[in-house]
Amino acid sequence: MAQGRPAEAARLHHEAADGEPALHRRIGALVNAGRGLREAGRLEAARSTFQAAADQAAVARLATFEAHARVALRGVEYRLGVDRGPDLDLVEAIAALRAPWIEATA
Repeated sequence: MAQGRPAEAARLHHEAADGEPALHRRIGALVNAGRGLREAGRLEAARSTFQAAADQAAVARLATFEAHARVALRGVEYRLGVDRGPDLDLVEAIAALRAPWIEATA
């Protein structure tokens, strides 16, 4: 996205996710695709991409990946006008990860 083409970046990350056998890399590619879609203004597509990443991470019990996806999902939903209010359980779960780079964005 450094070249200002977030939609193209999102497409390439989706392609990478589709062909990636390693689950953690697939989820990471989905999170990155969601970020590109968000920056391209395609918020509904970003929402579904972040949701897919969060769901896959939850099933695989990859808490850090799930946290990234859920925080990004909430940000997109806020932009879409969905105000769920504070999610203290999410904040608490992220704090338990001891990952300040995620906690700062929650």
